[in-house]
Amino acid sequence: MDTTSMLTVPQVAERLGLSVHQVYRRMERGDLPHTLGGRHGRQYLVDDATLQDYIDAGQPLSFPSRDKVMLTASEVAALTGYSTETVRKMCYEGRLPFVRGSGRNGHLRIPREAVDAFLRQPESIA
Repeated sequence: MDTTSMLTVPQVAERLGLSVHQVYRRMERGDLPHTLGGRHGRQYLVDDATLQDYIDAGQPLSFPSRDKVMLTASEVAALTGYSTETVRKMCYEGRLPFVRGSGRNGHLRIPREAVDAFLRQPESIA
């Protein structure tokens, strides 16, 4: 296999503007074509041309606007690559601050600043 045009997961994450975790999630879902390679055949690699095709095809990026101050659990899930349920769990465990919306079934609202700080942490594990 010609590895000169192969990119590692951190390189793909940088090109897409995503976290490494989000890239792995897209690979696991089958959204992002990849292959196994590297020294022991255990490293995920993406061909540069394949990545460019993926970008040109308009890969799904459903991120909330940077202007939004408070985000829903599903918006945080889209940003972090975690499931909505995991985001809720992280809130209840105190790992992400939140407020409840008004009403009997008030939805969680998570400050954008807290999410940005969370994403800056080295590989946060859920």
